Amino acid sequence: MNEDLEKQLTSASRDHSGNRETLSKRIDALHAEIEAAKRRLLPGIRSAVAKCLDSKAKLGGLIETNPEAFEKPRTVTLSGIKLGLQKQKGKITWKDPKALVKKIRSLFPQRADDLIEVTEKPRRAAINKLDVGDAKKLGLTIEADTDAVVIKSTNDDVDKLVAKLLDEEKTDAEKAA
Repeated sequence: MNEDLEKQLTSASRDHSGNRETLSKRIDALHAEIEAAKRRLLPGIRSAVAKCLDSKAKLGGLIETNPEAFEKPRTVTLSGIKLGLQKQKGKITWKDPKALVKKIRSLFPQRADDLIEVTEKPRRAAINKLDVGDAKKLGLTIEADTDAVVIKSTNDDVDKLVAKLLDEEKTDAEKAA
């Protein structure tokens, strides 16, 4: 590496490191404010959750003890709360899948293709271990097998927190839409 390039890289790295340090300090300040807000507001939130659980249980008890009130209509909306009775889907279960497949094949042979799932697919983990020659024999394509620029801090906690914050912001924006 020539001396001029090394100076440029050192300068750019120093700038990047300083920017990351500023980002880290701002994230630390945000984290401290979030923690302070949690300490301040969490007791009230816990109290409100307990009251909601109690009022929901009371409402559920009233519905369970008075099912005749929900024959038609089965549900009503009162004070912005939908309440009443709703038919549940139910769930089919079986203990031995092999025995069930055998029964299906004997009792409903004409419907076996519809009722029995057969899955065959390549095992990615094993295929990833193949050498290039074997992969080419199978007609596989190896993508993105090139050099790429690497710029990574030795302190990836900041990167994780930034990614989390951006993900939360994206989720909040999607909920608002």
